[in-house]
Amino acid sequence: METKKQNIATVLEMNIQEIAQTAGMKIRAAKAAEQREKYGNNTIVLFAVGDSYEAYNESAEALHDICKQPLFFMGNISSTDFRKKCADWIYPKMIKEGYKICILENGQY
Repeated sequence: METKKQNIATVLEMNIQEIAQTAGMKIRAAKAAEQREKYGNNTIVLFAVGDSYEAYNESAEALHDICKQPLFFMGNISSTDFRKKCADWIYPKMIKEGYKICILENGQY
């Protein structure tokens, strides 16, 4: 009986983490759309998260097209990421394709 309770608690904890992650992605995706509206559709919006940059929806799809970054999907949100140390070769590719780059640091989203 105790193991069953532990299993249920583990599943509930996993569901809470997934809900929190999904909520965070929705917030960042909405902020990305807001920034693209502000700066133009040719803007790739990147979110600085730890030692990586994350991109959502149109920005993620543009990175996928330009740099062949893998796309991940959670519901109707697409995302991708790359390490900050890779920015030196990714930024020039984005600029060459005619994109502007908007980087949001923690606290701006």
